[in-house]
Amino acid sequence: MAKKLIDIDGGFFRRATEEDIQIYFDWVNEAEVRKNSVSSKPILWEEHESWFRKKLNDENAFLYVAGLSTQELWGQVRFDITENTAYIDYSVDAAYRNQGLGFVLLLGSLKTFKEEVKDQAIQIKALVKKENIASGKIFKKLDFQLTGTEEIENQMYDIYTLSVLSKI
Repeated sequence: MAKKLIDIDGGFFRRATEEDIQIYFDWVNEAEVRKNSVSSKPILWEEHESWFRKKLNDENAFLYVAGLSTQELWGQVRFDITENTAYIDYSVDAAYRNQGLGFVLLLGSLKTFKEEVKDQAIQIKALVKKENIASGKIFKKLDFQLTGTEEIENQMYDIYTLSVLSKI
């Protein structure tokens, strides 16, 4: 049974496990996710399998899933810590978009992440493609500040930063 981290209409958040490898693969190769990623190329299974297992064993990577049941997962969020910065990445399953779940996913995972990293002074950064207006709005609603822009592979990204994790 999954550990309930926050309730979402009877649903849950939990840390990702080896059993989530296929759903993560499906999500990462979904068209809208690829469109909003730094690299829009499809991910091959072999690459994904190696990456996923490495992340699960990385003490600086925090992978979470959200679902209505163990068979009905609807989103993922990942924090990768480098020095005192955690870079955040998330996606909501295509069938569950436009329902406000991106906000729920990020709010719940930020609270859970804060509990896991305890008193570490960590800022959180998100790179959001300029065209991804919905994600930009979610980060602003969560008190992230637009702190700059960056060009990566000929694409412009807004950089959203939450300077003090204790705000959540």
